[in-house]
Amino acid sequence: MSERWPSLRAAIRGCTDPWSSVRAAALAVEWLLACDAVPREIAREAVELARDAAVRGRSRDTFFAVQRLRSGLAMLALTVGDEDAPPDPHFVSAREIARGAAWFAGADQARPDLGVDGQRVTSTALDRIEGAHWGLVGDDLGDFWDSTGTPGVAWQRVASNFLSMRFGGAMEPRLTLHHIASLQLGADLRLGTLHRHARMAPEGAGVSELAAMAWQREHLLQRLEDLGRLQDDERPDDRPRASRFDAFSLSAETLIRAGAQSPWALTGWDVASTVFEGLRDPPAARTCAFLIERRLLALDEAVHGLWRQARDATTAAATRSPDAPEDAAQRVLQMFVPSRRITDLEAWLRGVPPMRVVLGVSIGAAGELLMSVVCQVDGGTLVQPLKLPNTLGWQALHALRELLQPRPDDSNPNRGADAARAQALEQLRSLLDEALGRCLAGVPRDRPLMLSVFAPGALRAMPWWALTAHGVPLRDRFVAVMHLPHLGFDGNPSAGDGSRVLCALGDERGVGETRFGACAIRTLRACFPNTVAAEPVDQSRGTDIVETERLEGVSARVEVVRWYGVGASATVNASTEGLCLSGHRTLSARNLFGTTLPRSRRVEYWAATGDMGSFISTFTNDREVYPSLVWSALAAGASGVLDLAWPVHDLVKALVCERFGIITGRRPEVLGAAALGTAVREVAALLARWRREAAGFESVRAALSWLDEARRVYAREAGLDPANVVAFAAHADAPSVAGDPDEITRRCASPVHLGAFRWWGL
Repeated sequence: MSERWPSLRAAIRGCTDPWSSVRAAALAVEWLLACDAVPREIAREAVELARDAAVRGRSRDTFFAVQRLRSGLAMLALTVGDEDAPPDPHFVSAREIARGAAWFAGADQARPDLGVDGQRVTSTALDRIEGAHWGLVGDDLGDFWDSTGTPGVAWQRVASNFLSMRFGGAMEPRLTLHHIASLQLGADLRLGTLHRHARMAPEGAGVSELAAMAWQREHLLQRLEDLGRLQDDERPDDRPRASRFDAFSLSAETLIRAGAQSPWALTGWDVASTVFEGLRDPPAARTCAFLIERRLLALDEAVHGLWRQARDATTAAATRSPDAPEDAAQRVLQMFVPSRRITDLEAWLRGVPPMRVVLGVSIGAAGELLMSVVCQVDGGTLVQPLKLPNTLGWQALHALRELLQPRPDDSNPNRGADAARAQALEQLRSLLDEALGRCLAGVPRDRPLMLSVFAPGALRAMPWWALTAHGVPLRDRFVAVMHLPHLGFDGNPSAGDGSRVLCALGDERGVGETRFGACAIRTLRACFPNTVAAEPVDQSRGTDIVETERLEGVSARVEVVRWYGVGASATVNASTEGLCLSGHRTLSARNLFGTTLPRSRRVEYWAATGDMGSFISTFTNDREVYPSLVWSALAAGASGVLDLAWPVHDLVKALVCERFGIITGRRPEVLGAAALGTAVREVAALLARWRREAAGFESVRAALSWLDEARRVYAREAGLDPANVVAFAAHADAPSVAGDPDEITRRCASPVHLGAFRWWGL
C-alpha cells in the first residue's frame, strides 16, 4: 500500500464526477482498513480525500453511497486521532452497522491507545439494528409491521459480540437476566403477535383481516427468499446456477403452468400462487418479481391502514374515559405484541412461575457457548450465568448439522435407522453434558420442574430432550422440556376438557411406512370415540387436502389437532416442507393459511416436518428457523406443537403416539409437554425391556405380539378396554421390521429415535 499510494492518491484526485470520486475514496478507505498497519501520513491523506469526496458527492443520486463512505471513514479517522460521526443507521445497511461494531470492538482490544469503548459502541449498534427492525419500544407499533421474522445475521453477529463482552467480566447474577432478556429481540416476535391475534379472536370470528394480511406477507417473503437461495442442481455445472424456476426471470403464468413437478418447480409455483391470491385481475408483468413487489407494497399499505384504524379506535376509546392514564391506548396496543423492553423482560424473568426453569443459550463471538438459567428456589430466585470455552458453540453447531442432515434411509420404510445419526447424537451429548450439568447444578431436584429452553437462532432446532446433564438425561431430570418461542409466550390452554379432537391419518406405503401408526391411531379412536376422523372417505378429489376443509369447519372449537404421517421425502427449503398424507398428497403450510385455532391446546405432527431449513441454519446462523408447519400452527393460535426433529422408525413413533394419546385422553388437565415427557420415558423403559427379551423371540411376529400384550396391559391399567388395542403382530411382514427379532429390537431401542421428539410452546 505504501508503494502504490501515490498513484492511488492521484487517481482519486483525478476523478471528475461525484460518483467516481465517492467510489474511489470508498475503495481506498476499505483497503486501508483491511491492512494490518498503515503509515499515519497515508491514513491522514486518505481521511482528507474521503472527507472531500463526501462533500463533493452530496446529491440525490449518490446519497446512500456517501453514507457507506462515511461508515468506513468514521473508523479510519480514529486511527489518526480524529473523529468523524458515523452516518445515521437508517441510511446504511444492518450489515454495515455490524461491520463497524466489530471493527470498533476489535480496536478496543488491539489498540487501547485509540480510546475506543468497544462495549458501548457494540451496545449502540445493537440498539440501532433492533430499532430499525422492530421500531421504537414506546411507539404505536406502526414500524413493527415493516419488516419480517428476525433481524438476521447482522443482529446475530453484533449480539454475539455484545454478550461475549458482557460475559468477559465478573459473572454477576443480573447478567443472567440481561442475557436471556437480550435474546428476546432476536426471536421471531411476529410469530407471537399472530399467535395473540388468533387467541384473542372471538369464537367463530375466524382470522382477522390484519392477521391474514400479515401472515400472507410473511409467507410471501419467505417463499421469495427460498427462490433467491435456490440453486438448480438438476443441471450439472462447475458453478452454482440459479433455479430455472426463478421469479426474476419467468412470469407468474409460466411458474403456475410448471406446477409442482419437482421441489424446484414447487417453490416457484408456490410464490406465483401466493402473488395471485386475492387478485381478481392480475396485472401483466414481464417477470413474477414485479408482481411480488406490487403485492408486497399493497400488503404493506393495507396492514398499516388496518393498524392505524385499530390505533385510532383504541385512542378514541381511551380518551372517553376520564380515569384512563395517559398511555392507556398504548398499553392496549402493546397487548398484541410480545414485550421488547429489556427491563420489563428482566422483571418477567424474576417472576417466572415456581414450576418452570428458563434456560437461555447463545453462541458468543469466538464460538463460546453462553448459558443462563433462571428458576425459583426456596431462598428466592436462582440466576446462574455460565461461559463455556471458546469454539464449544461452533462444535455443537457442527454436531447438530451432522444430526439434522438428510440421510439415505430417511426416504425408505426403515427410516431413522442410520448409524451416523446415532453417532452424531452421542457426539452432541458428550459435548454439552458437562456444560448443562454445570449450568443446572443449582436447580432443585426435590420437585417436578419443567424446562423451557430459549435459544433463538440456529440452536432453535437443538434436540434438548435427548441431551444429558452430568450423565442424567434431561427427559429424566425434568417433567417436560419445551422450546420457548419468546419470553412471555401466552400459550395457556383454553378451559375446555380436551375432548374435541380432530385426527388425520396419512396411510403411507411409498415414501415411508405408517402401518404401526395406523394401528395406534385406530386404537386411540376406539378408546376415545369422540375423536373426529378427518381423512377423506374416497379419493375422487385427487390431490386436494380435504382434511383442512374438515379442520376449518371446527377450527373455532377444536382443542386438539392430530396429524399422523411421514415427512415429505424431497425438501430443499421451507416451501417444500410438509407431511405426507395418503394418496401421495402433501400437507404444507400454505394449506393452513386462513385457519385459526383460538381454543387449541396443541397440534400434533407425528412426522419430521422440518428438513432442510434447520439444517441450512446451522451453516448460516442468521435467523430464527421453525419448521413451516410448526410456525403455522403456533401463528394460528395453538398453545403447543409436537413434532419430530428427524425421521423416526414407525414402530417407535406409534408407541409414543398411542401412549401420549391415552395419557392426554384420560387426564386432559395434564399439559401436553408433560404428557409427552411421560410417554417418552415410559416407552424408553418398554423398549429396554423388549430388547432384553429379544433372545426369547422365535420370530418378528412373536416380538410384536409381546409389544401387543404390553399395550393391552397398559390400556387395562388406564381404565380402557384392552379389546380396543389394534394388534401390531398382524403387520409382521412390514418392510420396516424385516430381519430377525434381535436386529429389530436393537434398531428400535436406539436412543436416536426417542431423542427426535420436540415440544414447541407451552
